[in-house]
Amino acid sequence: MEEMWLNLKKAKMAKKARYGIGVVSALLVAFVFVFIHKQAGIVYGEFSTATMSGDEAQILVTINGKTIIDITPEIMNFGLLDPGSIGNVYNVTDGTNNDIQLSQYEIENLGSTNITQIWLNVTQPTQNPFGTGISAYYDPGNWIAVNVSWIKTTSGVPTYDNSISYVDRIEFNESKELVYLNTPLNTVSYGRLRFANKEYFWAINTTAANCLATTTTPVFLVLGNPNEPHNVTDTGDINLVDGDEVVLRYTGNDGTYSYPETALKNYPVTGEEYVPLIAGDCSHVRLVKWNKDALPAGVENLLSNYGYVFNTTDSTQGLLPGQAIAMNIEMRVPYGVVQGSYTGYLTVVASSL
Repeated sequence: MEEMWLNLKKAKMAKKARYGIGVVSALLVAFVFVFIHKQAGIVYGEFSTATMSGDEAQILVTINGKTIIDITPEIMNFGLLDPGSIGNVYNVTDGTNNDIQLSQYEIENLGSTNITQIWLNVTQPTQNPFGTGISAYYDPGNWIAVNVSWIKTTSGVPTYDNSISYVDRIEFNESKELVYLNTPLNTVSYGRLRFANKEYFWAINTTAANCLATTTTPVFLVLGNPNEPHNVTDTGDINLVDGDEVVLRYTGNDGTYSYPETALKNYPVTGEEYVPLIAGDCSHVRLVKWNKDALPAGVENLLSNYGYVFNTTDSTQGLLPGQAIAMNIEMRVPYGVVQGSYTGYLTVVASSL
């Protein structure tokens, strides 16, 4: 009996022992879960603090003061045009953008300074090409007319006379007699201003031995009536002594060109303006609008734009780095151009105060 009781007691103790282990095991599992959960948080925090840190290094650079101007696109191909026609759409035939057609180009400040003055130059013939039959004497840079479309630094276009005008056009005197042109007395040279399919005759008058004007021996430029152009269908104004001419008086010179007392405004259309310079040897006249370089010192004051595309005396109001100017452009092909392909150049010049 006693043995039986002992066996029963051992059985109960073994059962309790098993129950106890089970409880401990369950608690252990729970404890381990909690411990691991807490340890994960602790490890994460310790990892962040222990392996991540911060420091900084200065990055220094000094930008050089440099004036850089860019004209885009770099190729403007007006394609096939007839004599006496105007092309106002061109192709960008640079090999990459051959199918793009535009009527404007852009001048952009790519440098680090505020640009205060921008003007243009064009290539020109060095002698009268008309009537020679020699294509090399012609230059399409002499046929380019432009105006300002917009400037990002202002709202709208400039307030100066801004009709599309030649950049800087040379017109040589006629190499042969124009039998139908009636010129004034003391005419020493004459020719025509070619505006595509409209031509206007001019004559230079002076009693001096040359065309270097002074106050004592002035020079006069007589221009035909702008409302009566000459072309293939209209005779135009061929009488330069009937009183409807436009006459400019010249009393000063810089040794190379004589310059007028006033600009030629609204000729041949409203808004178009020029300073017509007369060569001292009477060989040509030069219509200047957008080329400050072509004007003798002080003569730029005759133009509303002073010969500039953009001009300011306040550098803080200049064309800032990254800003741009858009320009409209026309190719005005005159009559009498030899068949063939021609290349000329339009150059943008910029200055910073």
